[in-house]
Amino acid sequence: MLTGTDINISVCRSEGYPVVHHRTSLLNVDKQYRLTISNTECWTDSGTVKFNCLDRIYRVDSTFSYRELWNIFLSYGEHIKQFCDFKNCPYPDPNSNPQFIDFASIAGTIDSFVGLANW
Repeated sequence: MLTGTDINISVCRSEGYPVVHHRTSLLNVDKQYRLTISNTECWTDSGTVKFNCLDRIYRVDSTFSYRELWNIFLSYGEHIKQFCDFKNCPYPDPNSNPQFIDFASIAGTIDSFVGLANW
């Protein structure tokens, strides 16, 4: 299964939104899940890979747990919280039953704020 920050995975691929790959509908906050963020120049608007880009379709292709993403998020303190309007739209902490959409969303915030490619 795939969960992205847009309901349409093709849009996630073509616009570079995070997509988490998982096999169950329940998120285990300590389990590693594959996270991909597309290299937008390598995807068509319909979410298919362009032939000349087969070797670089993702700019992020790594594994994370929700707890790891949460700790990365917290490590940037108030700056990242102001950046994403955490006061009005908080992400659930690992003990508050986060879902896969939360996983994709917090990954997107971190990637937009500092980038996830080097983590």
